Amino acid sequence: MRRNLDDPSDTSCAEGSSRWPRIVALLLTWLLALFGAPVSAQIDLRLTATYTGLTEPLYLTHAGDGSGRVFIVERKGVIKIGRNGTVLATPFLDIRDRVASDESEQGMLGLAFDPQFESNGRFYVNYTGLPNGDTRVSRFQVSADANIADAGSEQLMQGIGQPFPNHNGGWMGFGPDGFLYIASGDGGSGGDPNGNGQNLNTLLGKILRLDVSGQSAVPAPGNPFLNQSNRQPQIWAYGLRNPWRMSFDRQTGDLWIADVGQDRAEEINFQAAGSSGGQNYGWKVAEGTCTNNCTGLTQPALSIPHTSQPCDSVTGGYVYRGSAYPRLHGLYIFGDYCRGYIDALSRSGNTVTRQSLRPNGSVGFNASFGEDEAGNLYLLDVRGTVFLISDGPAQSLNTITPAYTGTWINNAEPGHGMLIEILPDNRILAWWFTYQPNGGQAWFGGIGTYSGNTATIEVIKAEGGRFVPNFDPASISNPVLGTMRLTFDSCTNGRVEYQFTQGYGSGSWPINRLTVAAGLSCAD
Repeated sequence: MRRNLDDPSDTSCAEGSSRWPRIVALLLTWLLALFGAPVSAQIDLRLTATYTGLTEPLYLTHAGDGSGRVFIVERKGVIKIGRNGTVLATPFLDIRDRVASDESEQGMLGLAFDPQFESNGRFYVNYTGLPNGDTRVSRFQVSADANIADAGSEQLMQGIGQPFPNHNGGWMGFGPDGFLYIASGDGGSGGDPNGNGQNLNTLLGKILRLDVSGQSAVPAPGNPFLNQSNRQPQIWAYGLRNPWRMSFDRQTGDLWIADVGQDRAEEINFQAAGSSGGQNYGWKVAEGTCTNNCTGLTQPALSIPHTSQPCDSVTGGYVYRGSAYPRLHGLYIFGDYCRGYIDALSRSGNTVTRQSLRPNGSVGFNASFGEDEAGNLYLLDVRGTVFLISDGPAQSLNTITPAYTGTWINNAEPGHGMLIEILPDNRILAWWFTYQPNGGQAWFGGIGTYSGNTATIEVIKAEGGRFVPNFDPASISNPVLGTMRLTFDSCTNGRVEYQFTQGYGSGSWPINRLTVAAGLSCAD
């Protein structure tokens, strides 16, 4: 994905009794389921976990169809749909059987929806294919089910041979002109050994611009090297090492390009809307700001010198054009995969000002940024979480309400589950009906407190009981078993984290809504 596969000399790196009749009624329902530049610090950036439980998420985008969905790309070759804080159980697309992903910079790397997706159902995927890891830019078609693509509809639109497994680029996006732009890395290894960045007769180390409106892809009209010998007509710009995420400003049409450096600097490059293309961004003649023999080179908008950190690896982002967080408006937000910062650029004419943004908590491994249809921005942590970016206190897209009362199970393990009831004064009752480590039946739980979308409960385990007529209340004890933490992604999905004694150990498991208490709904 990033830089850890370079040559050995490149050391860059890469969780009350009166209520029992209601609970018993819920239990009966549950039992039925058992069997079935200048730097300033003016903005306090906030990150809110919105989609969790993902596997190496690398990209997020939307379909532009008014559905409110986001589409999350996982490196191994799966695209999942997110909506209102919930990841749908069925993938939108799963092509792991054709994606080469053994090396860390290989995999499914890009996704773009046709501007006419709502009517033609077309979308495009950029991935390294089996058996040799060459890049494939393929068109797919959605099925009759809008949430499931037709994996058998693949049509190769553009192939690029890859001499090494790293520096594959992979971003794709449609520009304001309706053409498909594709970011391609220099082919890998370290130091661009084949000179691909400056070679106009190869598609490596370039930005490509294709017309995909027909049955096949063709070089877009107006490309700068059309009908020129020894120059590939698909090329729009060149001189790139490993462009890791590009984006168009949805308001102005400007193109922002982040390029991962090698030894000296990381780059943020800028291409103004209306450009005729042909820019040479310098690699490997220059890395960062060029100081010698710079004729014909386009200087970066921002050059970020390398530090003494274990590594530097820029992650390109987006200009914020949403309406929810006005303090972010017009800022280009980007970060670094290794160093973990998130910063912003503001641009006035040819002057670029860098601002330091301070997220709440660790950023860590920010593999990509994403944008939804409303213009909200997201950060993707490759360890499995998508965060909503805001400029105020961390928010959850959901808050625990009485509607969370009901029965909850793990859809993948329907033999056990949990009864949850929301009580007054921000209290919550949760009772887990499950099994002992040796296989016998067990049930335990307690009453705790909640705030936002998270609840913490001290768990007790009733002991000493006997079946009627031998039940003796005096023999009952309620020793503390441990703690549970419940975090809800939405009114229908969540996760339980537990730490217990008596051999139960610690761990976590997802929970999914099974029933809603009468008179309540998730819309309340």
